[in-house]
Amino acid sequence: MPYTPVKPEWIAILPDHPGNVDKRLQHRPEHLERSKQMHAEGTKNFGGAFFDKHPVGDEKPSFKGSITVYEADTEEEVRKMVEQDPYAVNGVWDLSKVKTPSSMRLKEGMDG
Repeated sequence: MPYTPVKPEWIAILPDHPGNVDKRLQHRPEHLERSKQMHAEGTKNFGGAFFDKHPVGDEKPSFKGSITVYEADTEEEVRKMVEQDPYAVNGVWDLSKVKTPSSMRLKEGMDG
């Protein structure tokens, strides 16, 4: 049975400050732990990093930021969740460039 969100879904585009790869990797364990908690609570549905280019082999990733889908009633709630993330608290994400386009509904498959 497909998942039906309880609240509107919001996509957050979260650019990193340039040159923050080491800081991002340092705070990644706390960020992932918080992400797991939020997923269990039903406030974060999906998240992942985006890159300048995909790393090859053992090459250090060249992160550009993150994209996350949150469930919340308002954009203000989304902003609060973003601001409490370890990446935001520790200066990985450039909060002045965060974008939260209007709420959306993700669909499973390509049928509609």
